[in-house]
Amino acid sequence: MSGSLPQEPENQPLTYRWNFGDGATGAGVTPSHAYTAAGTYVVTLIVNDGEQDSALALTTVLVAPVVAGSVGVAIKPDNVAIQPSTLQAITIAATNTTGVTLKRLTIEYSYSSSSLLVSNLLTSPIAGTATIDTKARRIKLAWTNVSNGAGVGAIFTVASSVAATYTLSPAKVEYVLADNSIHPLTANSATVKVSATGNKAPSVSASANQTVNEGTLVQLQGSATDTDGVVVNYFWRQTAGPAVTLSNAFSKTPTFTAPLVTADTVLIFRLFALDNAWAVGTTSMSVTVRNVP
Repeated sequence: MSGSLPQEPENQPLTYRWNFGDGATGAGVTPSHAYTAAGTYVVTLIVNDGEQDSALALTTVLVAPVVAGSVGVAIKPDNVAIQPSTLQAITIAATNTTGVTLKRLTIEYSYSSSSLLVSNLLTSPIAGTATIDTKARRIKLAWTNVSNGAGVGAIFTVASSVAATYTLSPAKVEYVLADNSIHPLTANSATVKVSATGNKAPSVSASANQTVNEGTLVQLQGSATDTDGVVVNYFWRQTAGPAVTLSNAFSKTPTFTAPLVTADTVLIFRLFALDNAWAVGTTSMSVTVRNVP
């Protein structure tokens, strides 16, 4: 800190009284002080010439929390090859190891061509937002209040009918702490090659469309095969009708209770199957729920 009185006409000795805003005080023209906790502190200074005090002078000090670690951000898989119009799953994930809660975490990736179709978000980020800006060719993810040790992320799909190599590159990756300080981050890029010799998507099938009474237990059934790989994951998502809760969306055979309806109602479910290179095959099925008088 540094303080001074513009002019003391009588050349009287001056005393300086500092208050650092955290209970500590100081003296002299240029005192120093170490804060022990993060926060915003109002520092005040009064100068006395032996007879009277000066007007109160003040300033604000922002003390950032100590960041012991960082935030790891990654996009994967990288350097994959798929056939034209095949869906490829991509995940963007981050882990907070800073030791503090992040006020905000922003991850944005740009993609190199409008020929690459980015869509079909498989899993929405918990306590966050995910948007795909097709005009700007950007994937935008954001979270608030990400606690230390927490992991966040989202899975989406890309595809193209045009043979080429496409790149997804970090465009804006940063976190903001409680004191509003901004901390840029580094992240890797990923490439997706579309060619006739690329990976094929799994072939997916679901059970026949069903008709059930309201209030009954319903089971969905799906399966998949892959000619050039191994199916490693399944994921069901409801795309139409009153929302229901699946017992396990990552199972081949999840169940749910048919909702109560006022008229016969159609629910549509989409099944995704991912192979060991994360190529995605998909199919849909419907469940008609009958109103029981």
